[in-house]
Amino acid sequence: MNTNLSNAQTYEAERQRAEFLGELNQVKTAFLSSISHEFRTPLTLILGSVEEILQGEDCLNFSQREQLTIAKRNSLRLLKLVNTLVDFSSIEAERIQAVYEPTDLATLTIELVSMFRSSIERAGIHLIIDCPPLPEPIYIDREVWEKIVMNLFSNALKFTFKSEIILSLRWVTNGIELEVQDTGITTATYLDEVKSWSAETNVVVQVQQMPPPQLPLPQILLVDDNPDLCNYIQRLLSQKYQIKSVNSGLAALESIREQKPDLVITDVIMPELNGLELLQILRHDPDTQRIPIILLSARAEENARIEGLEAKADDYLIKPFSARELLARVQSILEMTRLRQEATIREQELINTKARVIDILESITDGFLSLDHQWRLTYVNGASERLSGKTREELLGGNFWDIYSHLMGFEGEEKLRQVIQTQVADNFETCLAQDNLWYEVHVYPYEKGLAIYWRDITKRKQAEITLLKSEERLRVALKSAPITLFNQDQALRYTWVHNPTLNQSDQEIIDNTDFELFPEAGVARLTQLKRRVLETGIGTREEVPIFADGQQYCFDLTIEPLHNPNHEIIGITCAAVDISDYKRIELALRQSEAQARARTEELKTFMETVPAAVWIAHDPQCHQMTANWAAHELVQLASGSLVTATPEDGSYPFEFKIQRQGQDIPPEDLPMQQAGRTGENIESEFEFVFENGEVRSIYGRAVPLRDEAGEIRGVIGAFLDVSDRKRVEQEREQLLIREQAAREQAEMTNRIKDEFLTVLSHELRSPLNPILGWTKLLQTRKFDSQGTAQALETIERNAKLQTQLIEDLLDISRMLRGNMVLHKQPVNLITIITSVIETFKLAAEAKGIQVRFEIAQNSGFSSLLIYVLGDETRLQQIIWNLLSNGIKFTTPGGIVEIYLKSGEDHVQIQVKDTGIGINPQFLPYVFDYFRQQDGTNTRKFGGLGLGLAIVRHLTELHGGTVSANSLGENLGAAFSVQLPLMKSVETCHGTSVQPQNPEINSINLTGLRVLAIDDQAETRTLIGSILTQAGAQVKMASSAQEALLMIQEFSPDVLVSDIAMPDMEVYIFRDEVRNTSSIPVIGLTTNPEETNASLTRDTRFQIHLAKPIVADELVACVATLTHRIRNSAI
Repeated sequence: MNTNLSNAQTYEAERQRAEFLGELNQVKTAFLSSISHEFRTPLTLILGSVEEILQGEDCLNFSQREQLTIAKRNSLRLLKLVNTLVDFSSIEAERIQAVYEPTDLATLTIELVSMFRSSIERAGIHLIIDCPPLPEPIYIDREVWEKIVMNLFSNALKFTFKSEIILSLRWVTNGIELEVQDTGITTATYLDEVKSWSAETNVVVQVQQMPPPQLPLPQILLVDDNPDLCNYIQRLLSQKYQIKSVNSGLAALESIREQKPDLVITDVIMPELNGLELLQILRHDPDTQRIPIILLSARAEENARIEGLEAKADDYLIKPFSARELLARVQSILEMTRLRQEATIREQELINTKARVIDILESITDGFLSLDHQWRLTYVNGASERLSGKTREELLGGNFWDIYSHLMGFEGEEKLRQVIQTQVADNFETCLAQDNLWYEVHVYPYEKGLAIYWRDITKRKQAEITLLKSEERLRVALKSAPITLFNQDQALRYTWVHNPTLNQSDQEIIDNTDFELFPEAGVARLTQLKRRVLETGIGTREEVPIFADGQQYCFDLTIEPLHNPNHEIIGITCAAVDISDYKRIELALRQSEAQARARTEELKTFMETVPAAVWIAHDPQCHQMTANWAAHELVQLASGSLVTATPEDGSYPFEFKIQRQGQDIPPEDLPMQQAGRTGENIESEFEFVFENGEVRSIYGRAVPLRDEAGEIRGVIGAFLDVSDRKRVEQEREQLLIREQAAREQAEMTNRIKDEFLTVLSHELRSPLNPILGWTKLLQTRKFDSQGTAQALETIERNAKLQTQLIEDLLDISRMLRGNMVLHKQPVNLITIITSVIETFKLAAEAKGIQVRFEIAQNSGFSSLLIYVLGDETRLQQIIWNLLSNGIKFTTPGGIVEIYLKSGEDHVQIQVKDTGIGINPQFLPYVFDYFRQQDGTNTRKFGGLGLGLAIVRHLTELHGGTVSANSLGENLGAAFSVQLPLMKSVETCHGTSVQPQNPEINSINLTGLRVLAIDDQAETRTLIGSILTQAGAQVKMASSAQEALLMIQEFSPDVLVSDIAMPDMEVYIFRDEVRNTSSIPVIGLTTNPEETNASLTRDTRFQIHLAKPIVADELVACVATLTHRIRNSAI
């Protein structure tokens, strides 16, 4: 912290020092300019007088003339120094001006140096001039160049006493270089205080070649019948522009038709065709309507200027005008015209570029699409239409996840969302399980969203998968199959052996021939077969007998030629399978063939008659299976097909998927495979998912088949299609779910309606109670002026409150019917917010709440003007509702803050309080109609709970949005309204409501003590006034807890209590009272239906009265209760 503070102080000191030096430099420049001008005046007078005296012939002697000559010479030197100071001050003040013109710089430089030639020769110095002709004229200011050459040469002559002065002028890249070299004293001489007459000084001046003026110059057509004014304007503009002048509007039209100028300057008043008529003709002609036009007029009235500008003139210049004003206006309009033309060219170039990009994207075979940050499709090419199977109209503007919903849950979804978050390009391959399609996807983020290239790589993936499966099958086959593989060269010597048999190892076989390994009796035919393949190049397959270890073996031998890269036969490759065991059992198989054929026929007959789908696996692994006609129909195979499965390669033998609950079932986990593997009976349910989308629910049972030894030799499985039953069960479950949801929705709707009606009844009747009560009192009693004013103020306040409630209900009604109409105009938000704050000022001060209003410093607005286009009354209603809620739900001593800030095209209003906050679970419903956080708040704070719903609807009608945020209960809340921004001014006026004056009759309750309990202060005051006017002694309590304390002190004869109390249920309160005394209670309610119902179901209240309170009824009820107490001795 100390380091940062020190750095900040150091930076501030350096900044102040830089500002001081800048100011000092400005003062120095101003001083030099002023003192130079002050010196030139007396010097001019001195030189004039001295020259006048020296021109006299006989008036001066020799001594006087010599002294005056010295004075003149030194005055001229002083004048030259003053002129140098003037030039320096002009350079420092950046007021020096240069007029560039093409110049033969070599010739001019030689002429300037020639003036020094005589002085140089008298001094005995050799002058060398090297100024060859330059390839082109140089644009320079002649006066500035003369000063440069004169100053350099005068310095060289001044400080050179011998040897030579060399001047060279040469052409360099994009300019020229002037070099003046002498052998005089140098700066180093003075610095080191060493005198060296042989030192050399080399001064180089480089002048960049000024670019020649852009040709052609802008063409200006001057139209005026006053030749003097034409000449004046032409003289002013001719240095920078090509001027053509005519003396009438008709001549101007002819000139414009011949050649369109860059600017037209025309007088308003001219014969034949005036300036305004010429302007209208040019503006109605498409060929000339874009030519900028300046009108000249001697009429300075505002109406004349407005008339000219309304006629679409680009500027209106009033005579007389200054030259600088004319030059500035012309330059400004021509510059704006140039900028517009450049913008048009750039726009066309962008359009052409976009068209070329679209042509490229439409020509590629890869799919391309772009998304915005809300995942909406903003562009798709033709390939994307083809790959998606949808038209461009169906795709554009749609949500990506709605259109490609099948991507949800796959790897592609995670990748796409990751690119959006990290803004790093990515590419991946993904497979859509439902279509079994593979896509290669390249994703590139950019400032507006995502660009996606994608292509169908299903065929390539299928080829890769097929290759991998083939390699795996070969690997498994070579690893587990009982086969011997070997290679032999042309001499039939073994060169490689895999899985050797006959109890021989690799080392024993390699480099040997068959004659060296086996007895000669069985080798002759084997060798003959191999040599024939070597000679013919045609493979063969034979069953070959081999004798070894005194036994005869039989091999199934396959022989193929082995080629080198040049397709030359270099040997043979063979595969040998030991089929000796098969041969030995072949006889046994033949013997049992008849019996097996009979059993097969029986089984076939059975399978053709049973309606269930039956599969029979002839081995425990279910490699080979047969099925009946029902099974073929179930799996959509041709009848009589032999079904085979190979679990090792992970594939199914059918053209459909077998799934359970959406997940593929591996072949080894199918019921028949499980039964063959475990030897147990297996029951299972699963689904067949066909390529056409059809799904069949299957119930199956698999039983293992055993041989005589009890070993599993196969599996039989029976399967039933239970799709219809499953469909009925699912429909029944879905129907039950829909009915439950509908019932819950109906119950919730009914509950919300009941709660709203209860609150509505309470809020509508509560203001009526003091209104009707005070009205009756004013009708039947006489009050002093203070009492009358209090009554009228109470009536007016509650009438306005009820009016506001009714207006809220009407607004909700209009919103629900869609009849809300806005009268839009420019509205200053600051004025509205300030007026609303002023309205709530007293209410906030009464609760001790601070209301703050702040405009963001970086908003870019005026502190008094921030405009939106909207209905002033409705915008005020939005602010009013939000601020009202903030003050209502903020505890005393809290703070309500209003922030106003903006973006590029919107303004945001945020109302933030430190009140009771909002439950996070209720935040999504805070703007819903008829939804409130809980009934307790409604009764405690008042209101219908419609304010926020109205705020949301009015904000959306203005094209804005509203949001709410709260960290939780008792942590405050913040509401943000965002509206489109504009700048304009408009004002509105409001209306007011006037109260009425009622009367009341008198009833005498002298001597009675009454305790009035109500959380509404006005209701308590009204009850007290009614009963006091009737003669009763009245005390008032604002809560049930306060009333329990006052009963002990006051001992009332009657209690008058509101039923809806915020701190305690009134029935609990009544039980507390009855535990200590038998005081009768009159219950007040805002629900008229509650009066009779409460009397029938509860006897804890002697009388129920509905609000608004009628004074005579209240007095009569009190009198009735006291009379009943005396009669019943309660």
